[in-house]
Amino acid sequence: MTTTSNYTNNTNPIETTGEQLGAFLQAHNEIEFILPPLVGMMITNRFKLRGATALLVNLTVAGFVRQIIEQLKEQKVTVVAPVVDTEATTISQSVSPVSSEDCSAYTIVHSTPGRIRLRIPRVVSEPDYAKRLEQLLNADSHVLKVRINTAAACIVIQYQADGMSDWEMGMLLMNIIQEADSDEEEISEAEE
Repeated sequence: MTTTSNYTNNTNPIETTGEQLGAFLQAHNEIEFILPPLVGMMITNRFKLRGATALLVNLTVAGFVRQIIEQLKEQKVTVVAPVVDTEATTISQSVSPVSSEDCSAYTIVHSTPGRIRLRIPRVVSEPDYAKRLEQLLNADSHVLKVRINTAAACIVIQYQADGMSDWEMGMLLMNIIQEADSDEEEISEAEE
């Protein structure tokens, strides 16, 4: 009795999978816009990150996911080691000067390349803070447009990175937000 096998020896199944993923991503461009911020928000929520740390992690993870998607769309297969834990650890260590009070001051609602929406509860209760933050953001050359929605306690920042990495852009925005906080402290000390 002779047995025949339907098994075909595929010499590189990873390449076939990469090509299939690339074709799928090219056919469904909307994934390119939805997946990066979604993964960034999932990671920041999973690690319960808020404020400056969440901003940096979200932008970095979203940028990383965008790079993977671009590589897959170009049908290039690269093996990427998971970096989520080391990324979060590295980022939280590098922004250690930020107090825990600052870290809970805002959360990321949504981000896409060139645009980020933050929920900052202080813009509702402190109109001077909102105005100061808007002025500082508008003064930066990378910021194209700022829109504050006090009803939703949100601020939308449209920016142009001009060759800056997501990490550098996150640091820039974080510094502007902290500057608005420190300006308020200086004003309140001067009034006393």
